[in-house]
Amino acid sequence: IMHIPPSRWPLLATGPAMGPAFLYWGVLAVVMVIAVALGRGTRKLPALSFTNASGAANSKPIPLGIWQWLLLLGGMSTINMLGALPVVAWFLLMYGRGYLAPTLIKRWAQRREIFNLMQAGLLLFTLFAAISLGSTIPQSLLAVPDMLVTGNGSGNYLYQWYQDNSPAQLPAAHVFSLPLWLYRLLMLLWSIWVAFALIRWSTWAWHCFSRESLWLPRASKIE
Repeated sequence: IMHIPPSRWPLLATGPAMGPAFLYWGVLAVVMVIAVALGRGTRKLPALSFTNASGAANSKPIPLGIWQWLLLLGGMSTINMLGALPVVAWFLLMYGRGYLAPTLIKRWAQRREIFNLMQAGLLLFTLFAAISLGSTIPQSLLAVPDMLVTGNGSGNYLYQWYQDNSPAQLPAAHVFSLPLWLYRLLMLLWSIWVAFALIRWSTWAWHCFSRESLWLPRASKIE
């Protein structure tokens, strides 16, 4: 049995086969594969062209490349892994709104209630995604990372091994960890990056959301 203090950030444990396992690393590998797939897949989408007061401004399909997806999903993975799902879905929905805007306006010009309901739904989903992302920042700075430790009754700070027989020399067990402040420093840097990136993401999302028309009023007539 081994205890480590809450001031440490456990990363890996070694010892007898019947002992703790860090499932987080397997989950992180899956998250990284998804992030790379998103980066490559969204890069192949048709680019959007937004018209504003200063003229036409071309935009990437989604303002995240492979490294941005890796940073975003990797940063959320230790605190709010499921919360990353609505954030990813929000980017895809906003792109779909911007890309399909001309078709949507023509199809629902005479059924404005459907279009306006879609806009309201996007606003609500934006709020939901913002809460999912925003709640990760204070948690990452105050809480401890969940490394998904399991096996033989082990947990984040309690590690237990068992071996029914052994040679004359008992097997050694080790837990590798880093100071918790290092994790929080990394998450502070991640939070600052997210804060600045949100400015660019919000601008892109607004162009997608308001493309062609922000709201169809009752008296509106579109040819």
